[in-house]
Amino acid sequence: MEAFNQKLFLWINASADAPLWLIDSARFLAEWPLIIAALLALLTLPMHPKHAPLIMLRVGCTLVLALTVAYLFRYNMEHARPFVMGLGRTLTEHAATSSFPSIHMTLVLATGFPLFFMAITRATGAMILFMSALVAWARIYLGVHFPFDMLGALVVSLLSALIVQRLPLEKLIPARFSS
Repeated sequence: MEAFNQKLFLWINASADAPLWLIDSARFLAEWPLIIAALLALLTLPMHPKHAPLIMLRVGCTLVLALTVAYLFRYNMEHARPFVMGLGRTLTEHAATSSFPSIHMTLVLATGFPLFFMAITRATGAMILFMSALVAWARIYLGVHFPFDMLGALVVSLLSALIVQRLPLEKLIPARFSS
């Protein structure tokens, strides 16, 4: 599997003749969707004031659970980044920390999935999930992650969102917000 992961990485990673506009676009997409996802999630709150506490709880709990699991993987299952292994081209600065799963991708997905699972915020969730695909491409293209790092973030975030979705969080919301 690791050989396939590396081969797929080399196929996506920027070539030596990559145009500057594409590299700059990848740099933007590697970072800014995290902020955009957070802003989109926050903008749903005034649009749905009756459901705002539940939205905040679901997104917040999913983020906490997904990040906890992601960091547990990182600290217990060291996986070198491509540039540490001498693979491909690295076109952005990054520490030589463990790469699996991608924390950037986990943050975006753990924001998008709970919104997607709620009918009233599904469109916003879908936009964030679409942005997550751009984040995945960009971080691989720039040489700081492997494709399986993104897949790991997807699985961790999806399972976290599904677990949180099943929790009776509505019971934690004071009555004045639920009517």
